[in-house]
Amino acid sequence: MKRSLLLKSLLAVAIIGTTHLPDAYAAFSFGTNSSGFQSVTMNASDVGRSFTADWLCSANTTCGTSGTTQNTLSATGTFTLDSYKSSGITLSATIKNTTSPSIQAALMSIGISAPNLAPSWGTPGSVFTSIGPAGGQNENFPGGFNGINACIYTSKGCNGGAIADGLGDGYTGGSMNPLSTDSFKFILTPNLGTIGSSLTLSDFAVKFQTYTTSYEFGDGLGPSPTPEPGSFWLLGSALLAMIGLQIRKGMPKKA
Repeated sequence: MKRSLLLKSLLAVAIIGTTHLPDAYAAFSFGTNSSGFQSVTMNASDVGRSFTADWLCSANTTCGTSGTTQNTLSATGTFTLDSYKSSGITLSATIKNTTSPSIQAALMSIGISAPNLAPSWGTPGSVFTSIGPAGGQNENFPGGFNGINACIYTSKGCNGGAIADGLGDGYTGGSMNPLSTDSFKFILTPNLGTIGSSLTLSDFAVKFQTYTTSYEFGDGLGPSPTPEPGSFWLLGSALLAMIGLQIRKGMPKKA
């Protein structure tokens, strides 16, 4: 009876722990900037945590300055804060073009509003091989996103290029790039002075290119759905303890 009560208590503690421990991937602060675009605020305590960007241009929805599209264009991005120092931050990203292959649309560039920060590579990707402060030659982000000052793009420039150079959607025919996922690491350093105790990034816009036109639109930012590893550890430990007690219970007693 006592052993059964102990087992139930261990399981209850594990379940409560997994529901009440803070999610390591949900500590970022999300909001909207003065231009109406999504924003994410981070600090040194967020190192190792991730957030996501979900880009969607639905059918019959106006996306940027290109008018109304009958196609549904979509992509997702997972960004992990690798380091946060007064001299700069480092972010790792994995970007996936989730558009249906039948539409044949490539993701060409990603723009971020990072005020007073200069972007540089940590590790370039296979498709996204260029990075620069938007505003330079071939680095103006299209679609009316005037606040963007950091751009990650293919070799042809922040404002677009040939569809074959972009992040494809799995299409394997013609000249479309079959790669649909790319990963890279980039650094943001202050133009003057140092980074403060917190930092806000916003806009996170994307440019898509089809064989007929291009589309630029914003994102929806949010925490990564991945739960904290410690929660799994707590639940796993409790379950192992329960198994061990059950095994001991079934063992024959010594004479």
